[in-house]
Amino acid sequence: MQNKQVLVYGGTGAQGSAITQALISNGHIVKAQTRSTSNAKKIIAMGAVPVYADYENLKALDDATKDCSAVVLTLPLAFDIDAAMHWADNIIKAAQSAAVKLLCFQC
Repeated sequence: MQNKQVLVYGGTGAQGSAITQALISNGHIVKAQTRSTSNAKKIIAMGAVPVYADYENLKALDDATKDCSAVVLTLPLAFDIDAAMHWADNIIKAAQSAAVKLLCFQC
């Protein structure tokens, strides 16, 4: 899967930033999702493209996933299992809409 565009959810978190850097170093184009514009500098410094999307906003998730062949999903720590399941469902729907070929869910 060389030189494919990959969307990394939670791209500035501990796991997400390591995944982002590994993908970039292996020649992939990476879109790193964040819910905060204050993370843009960190994402750009890693060599990725910042993508702003909240897990509740289906339109933003669809836009973020557009043109990606793969998605890496690392959800933030959430003590509300129903909310976490809802976020995952929204992200899966966006991946299906974009005909993503690979979705990797990190626990």
